[in-house]
Amino acid sequence: MAQQSARAELQVIVAKDAQTAVLSIPANFCPEQFTVDGLIAALKSAQVEITDSVIECLNLLVSDPPAADASHRVTVANAIAPVHGKDGFVEWLIEEERKPHIKEDGSISFYEQSAYTMVSAGQVIGRVVPPEHGKDGRDVLGKAIASKNGQEADPRLDETIVVNSAAEVVAQLDGVFMRVSGRPTIRQVLEVPGYVDFSTGNIDFHGDVIVRKGVRDLFVVRATGRIETRGLVEAATLDADGDVILAGGMAGREHGLIRSQSNVIARHLSGTRLEVQGDLLFEKEMMGCDANIRGRVVSQQGSIIGGKLSGAHEIEVAVLGSPAGVDTTIQLGSLPLLRARVRKLEEVVSQLSNLLQALVQQRDQLVATEKRLPRSVRDRLIKITEDIRTADEQRKEAQRKHDEAAELIKVLLSFKATISKMLHVGVIFGISRQPMRVHMDVLGPLEIRIAESGQVLVCPQGAAPIPIEKITRPHSPAVAA
Repeated sequence: MAQQSARAELQVIVAKDAQTAVLSIPANFCPEQFTVDGLIAALKSAQVEITDSVIECLNLLVSDPPAADASHRVTVANAIAPVHGKDGFVEWLIEEERKPHIKEDGSISFYEQSAYTMVSAGQVIGRVVPPEHGKDGRDVLGKAIASKNGQEADPRLDETIVVNSAAEVVAQLDGVFMRVSGRPTIRQVLEVPGYVDFSTGNIDFHGDVIVRKGVRDLFVVRATGRIETRGLVEAATLDADGDVILAGGMAGREHGLIRSQSNVIARHLSGTRLEVQGDLLFEKEMMGCDANIRGRVVSQQGSIIGGKLSGAHEIEVAVLGSPAGVDTTIQLGSLPLLRARVRKLEEVVSQLSNLLQALVQQRDQLVATEKRLPRSVRDRLIKITEDIRTADEQRKEAQRKHDEAAELIKVLLSFKATISKMLHVGVIFGISRQPMRVHMDVLGPLEIRIAESGQVLVCPQGAAPIPIEKITRPHSPAVAA
């Protein structure tokens, strides 16, 4: 909004959101009337709050006025932004366990990992820090801009840890402090001194499992904590809510399976299917694996050879593919197709929401007509109620698919593959409906990323990015006879 000041030559322009006040100075203004008191009067007539900073600005402006041969706009007041309070949090007083030590050369040392974080019943292991109050801001008219107070801490504790009246976090039993899907808890540990085999049977344990040797073919190890094996895992199934750590690696022979709601750290992997919600770190190679990884895939000195890798938003390896040209698929997806899917699902959700609203109105009108409904109206009411349930289920399912596609778009836009040594012939990038197969070896270091447009770019170190089509050709998978 614009309001005229006390002098016709000047205008005070206050932004609609009252975040700024601007002095509009016309050409050929009268310097004799250009005084601090006159400007203050103009600002007051526009209801601008006169603060020390405003007066300081006006003094500077009057002491060094703008040239009179042109019009000018000068910001003389700015709102003071609110300061929001910090959220409360839990300050842990114990040193939590660390992951196996990763050396500078990328190799993994399974000998340098720390011991578990052991706690005792009654031990104070943390304290709850309260939230801070916010400080209100102020717009140029002197009105308060509300701040937000910090939120109370949400420790997400289970029955093994409690908060007492002094805001202390106290362990309720002896055991190992750990986090399962980000939730602090205390677990006891199951240690298998030898192999998981016929002498033990399958294992399903509420806590951590440590296997001192390996896991034999077809056996299953399930843990709500982490699984750690010191010897070779064969064609077995490992299923953990926490990390899976394989000091001896895994040779799955096309039947091995690893599921983890956290991270997987292994010496090597072959012939294994992986479903990992966190990161995958391996030391040597991953050969012939079918891996869906939600986090990163990192092996600074290792190779990915054969198989299929999907879902990862970041890949860091030394070598991708092999000199023999073994098909090695990196599934990327297509931004244009995903964006079209999101738009279509948005339309479906909107249509179903409108239908649901109309059905609810029909139901409410039927119920409101009379207290005792005739049979025909009751039958219609039953049908409408069933239609409401069906429409609501369809809307929720469409919304779920929409959110999944939107999340995939975020993953693709953040995707980056870093290859330090060599990208080999035979690597297939799954892009849209037409996979692209690398037809020439490309020396690293290089990066592969996806532009906002959906174009997949190859970025050699020290050189300009090139479209991936420059080093690939369309790939048509062979059809089995």
